[in-house]
Amino acid sequence: MNLNKAFKKRNKLQEEINELRAMMSSKIIVREKGEEENRLLLNGFTAEEWLAFVNGKYEELSKLLIAIDKANAEIKPLLSEINIYKAQKSFLTGLNDYIAKSPRKYYYSETNKTVYYELNLKQEEILALIAKLSEKIENLEEKIQKLNFETQVLAE
Repeated sequence: MNLNKAFKKRNKLQEEINELRAMMSSKIIVREKGEEENRLLLNGFTAEEWLAFVNGKYEELSKLLIAIDKANAEIKPLLSEINIYKAQKSFLTGLNDYIAKSPRKYYYSETNKTVYYELNLKQEEILALIAKLSEKIENLEEKIQKLNFETQVLAE
């Protein structure tokens, strides 16, 4: 299966485990001495069967996650790179907002004087850097998406 399908399977397994965990209550641990176990609480399972089933799901999830990590070795550096580019883009976008909101002149009414301000940074250069980062991020995301469909996960 490819990485994309493996991620979907992982998510499904995690949902199943969460549903099985939600069944846990003190009612499944004890029963009145001599009485039969109430299987309705665990969708027809006995407590022992339910425990074995939950543990089996955890084992299956563990093997799948290890296989995903092994298959994902080529993608992880790309994800790290994207995260850095996104952080840098966020910084530059914030800086651009400051530039856009900065006053270019200010009038002092008490002295009847206008003061003109100059920007220390050029907005065009910041916008060009943001555009380059956006392009890099987009290219990496496309590459990752392609790898998610091409990379095979060898689950045991």
